[in-house]
Amino acid sequence: MKVLSPVPWYLSINTRLLSAMTLLITLIVAGLVWQWADSSERLIRHESRDKGEAVAEALALALTPFVADENWNQARIVTDLLVQRNTDFVYVLVVDERSPQIALALPHEQEQRLVPDVVPLWVSDAAMKEGAPRFAETFLLHEVTSGGRTAHRGDRIVEVAQDLRFTTKRFGIVRVGVSLRHADEMIAANLRFSLISVAAALLLALVAGYFMSRRITYPVIELAALMERAGAGDLTQEASVRGNHEVAHLRHTFNEMLASMRQKRLLERYVPMGARREIDSDPEGRLQLGGRRLRAAILFSDLRGFTALSERLEAQEVVSILNEYLTMMTGAIASHGGDINEYVGDAILAVFRSEGGNNGALEAAHAAWEMQGRLRDLIAKTTNEEVKKLVMGIGIHVGDIVEGNIGSRDRVKFGVVGDTVNLAARIQDRSRDGTMTCIFVSDDVVADLGKAFRSQSLGETTFKGKKRPVVVWEIAERLEEPRPSAYVERTTMI
Repeated sequence: MKVLSPVPWYLSINTRLLSAMTLLITLIVAGLVWQWADSSERLIRHESRDKGEAVAEALALALTPFVADENWNQARIVTDLLVQRNTDFVYVLVVDERSPQIALALPHEQEQRLVPDVVPLWVSDAAMKEGAPRFAETFLLHEVTSGGRTAHRGDRIVEVAQDLRFTTKRFGIVRVGVSLRHADEMIAANLRFSLISVAAALLLALVAGYFMSRRITYPVIELAALMERAGAGDLTQEASVRGNHEVAHLRHTFNEMLASMRQKRLLERYVPMGARREIDSDPEGRLQLGGRRLRAAILFSDLRGFTALSERLEAQEVVSILNEYLTMMTGAIASHGGDINEYVGDAILAVFRSEGGNNGALEAAHAAWEMQGRLRDLIAKTTNEEVKKLVMGIGIHVGDIVEGNIGSRDRVKFGVVGDTVNLAARIQDRSRDGTMTCIFVSDDVVADLGKAFRSQSLGETTFKGKKRPVVVWEIAERLEEPRPSAYVERTTMI
């Protein structure tokens, strides 16, 4: 499909339509935003400082005789009363210069500290200076609960520091933290008013734009009709692309959307990653039955006892447990490059392809080990006694398989078939006899594992459809941590 070149700005419909609207919106919005931002800023600073200073002065006057006489019980009573009457109090700190520690505080856990930990250190340094009331706009370092109210970490406050004096001598400092919550709410109210004003300005601009755009509405109406046909299921009619402007680009984008919808319609028939890669490689959206032969490891897993469990639990609870289990197992398989080909109830069929230097058998073994670990995690955190009884058996075999589109022209399944698949399923059935990990593998898998795992031979087993017995092993221990899979990296890039 031809890709259109960028639209020159002087041919842009957006330029012609928005030239008048931009000037109008800019003037209105700039005036409103400037007016309300300026008034809000002044309101925050003046009201917050005035309130903080008034509170600090009142508290200083009330506490001066009690702090001078070191009557801390009475000082606490006075402080508690003032805090209860003012919902904007966050904290109160009273410093007695006769002692290096905080003598009185709300919340009380700040008492006996050398420096409070509710605000940054620079705020405390500024508060300790002598002179007129000191103001500092800051934020809380952690949650503070005082007077039955809770202020959260990061909340903005203004702190006012007021000297405690007897005659002219300073003997202490009162520090009051006042919440800026109400000021922020006022800003939000102003912002809402500004947005309403902006909406009105946009409405006026849109009315003007409507009269300017009447000359170009027909192509859009025609495109809307095509969209309606697409919504009804007809994905064959593409829009003709004429010109080099925004409407032409819109039609071009619509055609690309149709192509994506055609591919999605085909993709809905598929589940495995292999099928999605195949569709991505076919931009024309064609569907062909057939397959290819490749070497891969097949992993079958089955949850023992789940069928009996599903008969004893409510349907919704069964579905919830199964979805959580399959989510955990899917994550383990995908993290090692596995492609889930099919879910059959609680059973899983996964394919680990040995392509591009990827060791499918080794990745399957690592995935199986992680699946058992995740099942243990699920059992450990559940409170359902029935779930704690679940056991998972896993069977793995590696060999040649046939992978491809199986079915009819109307219904397709991307599947895997072959002796390797059948033998992996039968090895999984044998895993009921497991005594260690219940991860059973064939002799061919063990040959590909190298030194990554320690396995224990269970001897030869005769399986249906196999002329010769097959040596079955149970993985006992993982000796090496898995390395990043080249196959996983490649599929991630795709």
